[in-house]
Amino acid sequence: MSGRKIYIFRHNKYEASWSQFTEPCVFSDVYMFAEIVVLAESAEEAYTLAGRESGWSEEELRKITPRIIETGESRVVTKFVTG
Repeated sequence: MSGRKIYIFRHNKYEASWSQFTEPCVFSDVYMFAEIVVLAESAEEAYTLAGRESGWSEEELRKITPRIIETGESRVVTKFVTG
């Protein structure tokens, strides 16, 4: 069995703090909601892989804690509702 896990990095500017000075900006373009999902052996690898994707900032992603999903059993991985 693989030791890989799914790392979900999600940032929502709707829920951002009032102080924008410390608010992460995980994607280089204007956004209100940004999410990147990575399959990796470790959190460190997940940050690195995400940061290699065009437009994504590894440094800024490190300011948020990803949701981590174990891959050893069947389950719902993520849900998304907007509107």
